[in-house]
Amino acid sequence: MHELARRGFAVAVAVLLAAGYASCSVSEPQRRVPGWAIVDADAHGAIIFGGLDNEYRGVDRDGTTVWSTKTGLPVVGCMRTCPAAIPSTSDFARSMLWADSTDNTVSVKGTELDLAGHRMRLGGQYTTWQTSANGQHALALTTLPVRLNNEVRWFDLTPGGWRLAGPAVTVPGPRDRACVSPDGRKALLLGDPPSLLDRDGYQVKIPEIASAAGCAFTRFHAIVVELSTGAGGLNRSRLRALSPAGAVIWRLDFVGRAAICGDVTSGRVLWVLAGVLYEMDVRHGVTHRSMPGVSAACFDGEGGLVVVDPAGTARWLD
Repeated sequence: MHELARRGFAVAVAVLLAAGYASCSVSEPQRRVPGWAIVDADAHGAIIFGGLDNEYRGVDRDGTTVWSTKTGLPVVGCMRTCPAAIPSTSDFARSMLWADSTDNTVSVKGTELDLAGHRMRLGGQYTTWQTSANGQHALALTTLPVRLNNEVRWFDLTPGGWRLAGPAVTVPGPRDRACVSPDGRKALLLGDPPSLLDRDGYQVKIPEIASAAGCAFTRFHAIVVELSTGAGGLNRSRLRALSPAGAVIWRLDFVGRAAICGDVTSGRVLWVLAGVLYEMDVRHGVTHRSMPGVSAACFDGEGGLVVVDPAGTARWLD
């Protein structure tokens, strides 16, 4: 497998919790106290970000730091295996979205998408890219300048590289983030309101969630989180697990802001809240573990669990 999505990730470093950073879901980065986020991880290593110096670190599975940087240039994820980082570009107007190697990359500059030399004109200047867990499918979501609607394009990975799988579909916006299902057949579009989108452009509105801030996929379900501020300034999170048809099959509401991560090999989902990791199998409503002293956590795409403590030490759990 390849890509951020194989582990339930999206390109953005995700939501900040009361105890620090945590990643795995798509949401806007925020900063409150020093902590750590997992930018990307697999069974071989991880890239983490945070600490007092806003540092990126590449660590291997035994926890050894292989590389680190404080340049301020964003590191968007790993290449074929972690912690090898997707390279940055000397062209500051160009954003790197995906890379399998230094020669096989996907990038965007203005309204031009560059698929390893195969260029495509887009309808807007802001595009995100998300792949499926099997690394064979991708979704490009482009914000249009008119009414902030979006162009959606599906891609398949062929022996000749990424190629367009069908015509672009326009969907109501604004939506600048999404998650792709493990098999690449559906995408969960964040926004107000969120929806499930299939490859033909058919959308199903997600019930019970007015505005989604984060999403992830397990092997069986889409997971969506709504973050809100209630009376007295209390932050609240509402988690929902959805069937392939978009019906709510599991729900959990609590005080606090949480980022979510799904295990694409099972029905497990996790979230980190106030420094405590919670893990549950949403198919059966069974809690697998709760673990204090965690700044960030995610699944590694092969059933393993990566946790980072407040000191920035990463370790893998079965």
